[in-house]
Amino acid sequence: MALVWPEAAIWQLGLLAVSFCYAVELSQLIEVPWLDQIRGTLPGRLILGSGFLWSDLACYAVGVILAAVIDSAWLLPSKRGAGAKP
Repeated sequence: MALVWPEAAIWQLGLLAVSFCYAVELSQLIEVPWLDQIRGTLPGRLILGSGFLWSDLACYAVGVILAAVIDSAWLLPSKRGAGAKP
């Protein structure tokens, strides 16, 4: 998401990422023949998934939160500036 929107704040990137993940997961509840055919291929299964699980929604949220915390900790020293005291 940061490649698409590099100037975004971390919370905005997290919200965009979790929204995208939720959309993909919720799309697995839709069963139409052409979409099932795409999911029957390896690339389709890797990108769109193959089955809906409520637990995946929680895992996406936890993953995005952890990534945001790590990203914040990693970027914090560079945002302090060279002259700032630690």
